[in-house]
Parts: sequence; C-alpha cells; structure tokens
Amino acid sequence: MVSAVHSWPDGNTSTTILKVKMGVVLTENSPIPADYSILSSALTLAISDVRHLFRIDVQLLPSLYEGGCEESGLSGLRQTVVALQNFVDFIVGPACTDDFVVAGKLTTVFKTPLISGGASLVDNTNAWPYVTRTGYNINTQWSFFTLICRRYDWNDMVVMYETDSSSYATSGSMLISLVALIGRVRSDTNSTKVATVRMGVVLTTGASLHSDYIAMEPAIALAIKHAREEFHLDIVSYLSLYSIEGASQCQESGLVALSHVVVALQSSVDFLLGPSCTDDFVLASKLATVFKVPLLTGGATLVERTEPWTYVGRTAYNVGTQVSFLLLILQKFRWRNVAVLYEMESVVHKTTGQISLKSIAEPGNSPSSATTTAATTTAATTTAFALLRQDPLAESEHSRSHAQVFDDAEAP
Repeated sequence: MVSAVHSWPDGNTSTTILKVKMGVVLTENSPIPADYSILSSALTLAISDVRHLFRIDVQLLPSLYEGGCEESGLSGLRQTVVALQNFVDFIVGPACTDDFVVAGKLTTVFKTPLISGGASLVDNTNAWPYVTRTGYNINTQWSFFTLICRRYDWNDMVVMYETDSSSYATSGSMLISLVALIGRVRSDTNSTKVATVRMGVVLTTGASLHSDYIAMEPAIALAIKHAREEFHLDIVSYLSLYSIEGASQCQESGLVALSHVVVALQSSVDFLLGPSCTDDFVLASKLATVFKVPLLTGGATLVERTEPWTYVGRTAYNVGTQVSFLLLILQKFRWRNVAVLYEMESVVHKTTGQISLKSIAEPGNSPSSATTTAATTTAATTTAFALLRQDPLAESEHSRSHAQVFDDAEAP
C-alpha cells in the first residue's frame, strides 16, 4: 500500500491510500466496438472518477495490438504477457473472445485480476476465478443454432444481421464463423493427408549453458534427420530464441522465455522443444498445458515433478530430490563443515555442484530457488573444493555463511 499527498482539482489536499497499475490489453485501429480508440475516453473518465471518489491513483499502461479479432488469440496473449512484465495490478481487456479466453487462463496462473466488457461468445467464466466479464453472453444462443444445423444436416444457410451497429456486425460475423466451422470440421474428418510436423524451439542463445541452442544445434539437426529417415516425419523448426542478461545464468522470473513461447505458439507449432532453465520451464509448461501443446525438454533438473503438466515430457534427471536429500542428511547429523567436490570441465556437473553449494550455504533456500552463481572460478580451473563453515540449523538471524573456493593445488 502506497501513501502519497495530492492536491486535487477541487482545491482539497487529500491522501491517496493506494497506487495501482492498470494494464490495458485492447486492439487499436480495428473496426470492433471495443477498440482502444473508442474506449480510451471512457477509460480516462473512469480513472478520473476513481481518483476523485476513492482517492486511488490509477496508472494507465496500454499494451495494444493492431488488427481485429483472431481465432488463435495469440496476439491478445502476447500483449497480456507484456502487461504482466510491467507488473500491473490488474488488466482491462481484451474484448475479443479468443483473446479473452487465453488471457483469462494466463492471468489466472499469475493471480492477476482481469476485467472485460467484451468476449460475449464465452459461455462461462467460472473456470477463471480472477476474471470478471461485465458484458452479456451470446455463445449459448449461437451454439444452440449450430446444433440445429448439425441435427438436420443443413448445408446452405443465410445469416442476416445489421451492419449499422458495430456490435451487431461483430456478433453476426462470429455466427457466420461458427457455421462455417461445421464445414471445416467435416472436411478435416474426411482428410487423410499427413501434415508436416512443426517444432518450436525455445532455448537460450549465446549463454554458457549446456542446453544453449548453439550447443544443442548439432544434436537437434541429427534428431530431425533421424526422424525423417526412420519415421518418415518431416520436422520443420521454428526458432524462438532468447538472450539472458549476463549470458551465464537463468532469470528467476521466467517471463522472457514465456514471451518467446507465445511467439512459437503464434507459428502454430505442433510441439515445443525447451526451455531448459527451471523457472522458464515452469511457466512454459503451464502455458503449453493450457494450449494442449506438447513440450519436451532435457533441462529443468530442479523441477521435482512434472505430473501436473500433462503435456510436458522431461528427459533429464531430477537434481532437486538429490539436493533435498543431501540437506536432510546435514540437518539430521548436524554437520557443520561440509565439502562440495565437483567437476568444472562438465557444465552439467558444474551447475549441479554450484546448486548444491548455494543450497547448503544459504539456509532457507530450496533447491528450486538456488541460482547457479554460487562459485566463481577461472576457465582453467578443473576442480573446485568448497569448504563451508555453516551450521544449517543455526537460529540466529545474524548468522552468516562463508565459502572459500580453492584450486586442486591449494586444496588441503
């Protein structure tokens, strides 16, 4: 809660009890009735009313996208991710039905309230507890009409609607889309054509990680070649690579990778490869499960279980359980002086060793939150010996941990 003194237009000096950030995810330069160019004046007026009536200062953070409503909803999803990256307190929009659905799922994952006056084709919003819709619902009416079409096998239909009202025009065009969908479903059911498999690659690039794209590219190319020769599958790669600050460690927020997962989904990929960073993997797995797109990774070894995400497969081992078991042993026997010995030539072993070092050196850190920057050595160093003087059970709030890193020649 933020407190600040403001001078209001009526001359009174009052104290605002809260400052909030409002993300606005709407279309711009589109013909739909809920376009930002139409609603911006109403939003400005609403912000002014809230400031005067409730002494709440609302900061407007637009996250707009051009074009009309899309069936994929990925444009709205991408801008929702942008809004979340700005750490907004709540989101207004999107108004398009498909955009609203995917944004509602994502904001529920991040526990961020979302309010929309559109999305009239969504039948029920109870599945998303952080979503509020102020508009009406026409999905039930249109669904009933399409059921009649299927029941009596109607193939030729005429939809009449007004074009003077942008609201009626939008509803009418969506009804036409639903009716046309019946024919597309029948066509797809009778088709025997095998589609090309599209693989979205969401990995870091230029980072000192064993699963960086530069390191993985030869293995990926070999796997694609093997799939073509052995299984007659033509895999087309769609790269959605991202750089991480410092080029050495994974970011804890995972939002950068999440935005690149959205980019991959916009390419209508059949499955995703990566990401390998633990926090990136967790967010990507949630999103992949929402969209029912399989995700495969050989990293994210700190994630203990992947069962909650039914569309996720991990081929790597689980380091989290091993490190947790080590911490339990330290607590059980009250070991105070601990040596962590690990290889530096292998990036995998180096990362695992540093995670163990970080988890032991800082009580209260779970393995899943431990970073990979606990030890810093030169490239020529092949083995590090860490001597920790730390009581894992110390209750003093002033207790500190110290780590000394030696080369082989200096180790006792």
